[in-house]
Amino acid sequence: MRGVNKVILIGRLGQDPEIRKMDNMRSKLLLRVATSESYKNANGEWTDITDWHSVVMWGPIAERGERDLHKGNMVYIEGKLKTRSWEDKDGQKRYATEVLADSYQNLSPKEQGSKDQYGNTTPSDSSKTEDFSTSGDNDDVLPF
Repeated sequence: MRGVNKVILIGRLGQDPEIRKMDNMRSKLLLRVATSESYKNANGEWTDITDWHSVVMWGPIAERGERDLHKGNMVYIEGKLKTRSWEDKDGQKRYATEVLADSYQNLSPKEQGSKDQYGNTTPSDSSKTEDFSTSGDNDDVLPF
């Protein structure tokens, strides 16, 4: 039997994406995504925990992400975990685990009067953004 390596994140971008052109002219996009959860501690007080995830996109998805994604955007990302290793300047072996994204969806609505890639002002079109909220008694129903 084969294993499964699948990651799904819904979180906010902590900074604008960083694009790099590699030697082979392939684009690499780096994202920092924050996911948060809340729980009641031993004193009955609500506590928030935020985890930061390093996300990498390659090729056409990276180029599209550079145009579409900005600091503060809520984003849905699907991909897999990858761990890489290298030696630092002191000869110590270092490791980094990243999410290698296969796809993403920007969950933040376009801002009113935002500009497209040609500098034209575009109206907000909320019909293109899916509503992942739940209401009523279905709090345990997943929105996807």
